[in-house]
Amino acid sequence: MPTVYVLGAGASFHAGYPLCSQLWSEMVSWVNEGQEENSEFRNALDLVARLNGPVGDVEAMFTDLDLNEGGFKALAKFEGDRLRVTVRACLRAYFKSVRSTPSLYAVFADGLLTGDAVITFNYDVSLENALAARQRFRVVDGYGFEANWDEPESPVMILTPLKTLRNRQLQAEPWWRFPAFAVRLARCGKPQRSLW
Repeated sequence: MPTVYVLGAGASFHAGYPLCSQLWSEMVSWVNEGQEENSEFRNALDLVARLNGPVGDVEAMFTDLDLNEGGFKALAKFEGDRLRVTVRACLRAYFKSVRSTPSLYAVFADGLLTGDAVITFNYDVSLENALAARQRFRVVDGYGFEANWDEPESPVMILTPLKTLRNRQLQAEPWWRFPAFAVRLARCGKPQRSLW
């Protein structure tokens, strides 16, 4: 019988990633310590601070940035687009710099069976990497929807509300604002039932 595992925010702390409450301040410190005074990353983070003010809730700031709300309304479309691209690139570079070998994910991946589903609320892809290294996950269908790539089905499903909604073009609202948000449990990419 398939099993559903739910990994809460912070599950990747063992892999070197900060907790969400520390993400922005840790990334800003990383940029300030390792980037030139006038670097693109530093300029982007400074602009976020000027427009948003102190970032206490990184998820709210990311949402405002994505939806061009809050202080980000002041930006022209091309400025907002460029800021989003730069902040995402900075986040990827920061994650790459702090990532360690996530041995707990490797052990977890070894215990998963075909048909199991994992719901994760983490920003990083360490889980996906550990599963892919063991041929237990593929991006083509492992997120609950299928892409037109010629590959065999993914034996384990990973469901991330943020990634799933973005890939289904439901970006008008952040995922946590959907009162009837339904994460589909899936077996090899085929929805079977809803959790909510």
